[in-house]
Amino acid sequence: MIFNNVEERISRNAETIFWIIYLLVPLFTGLLAYNWLPHESYSPERDELIAAHEISDDEKTGTVYDAWKDKKTGRVYTLAEFEDHRRSESKRMGYTWFGYGIIGCAFFAFRQFRLAGKKFVVSFMQAMAVNIAIALFMYFNSEATNNRIIH
Repeated sequence: MIFNNVEERISRNAETIFWIIYLLVPLFTGLLAYNWLPHESYSPERDELIAAHEISDDEKTGTVYDAWKDKKTGRVYTLAEFEDHRRSESKRMGYTWFGYGIIGCAFFAFRQFRLAGKKFVVSFMQAMAVNIAIALFMYFNSEATNNRIIH
């Protein structure tokens, strides 16, 4: 009886530690972040704006910076130059979020199996449904930035 209580307490502490580490690793490593190329976006401190246009939907209006020039080097950059990188980052982010999510799904399902007595496969599939939704959201959210060039 005492052994089961100790095992349960250790298990709960391990779960808390796991989830803290699981959430902090992406924050400190940038694992799930978009990887920007140098000069991929316009910066008023560093660049001189050459061309831009406004886009709007029913709710908000924004500016899309089409071309900018580095103030130091004079090199001109355009948004279109970075489209291939943006598309590859969209795919990478979708895959990375999905892969990282599988780790969380497996741990969640194992915990449900051990502590709640639920079937591992059922819990894993439920968690995977959420994981797939998050990965698709991240893919489409980053892919949407590729469609900003509206003329």
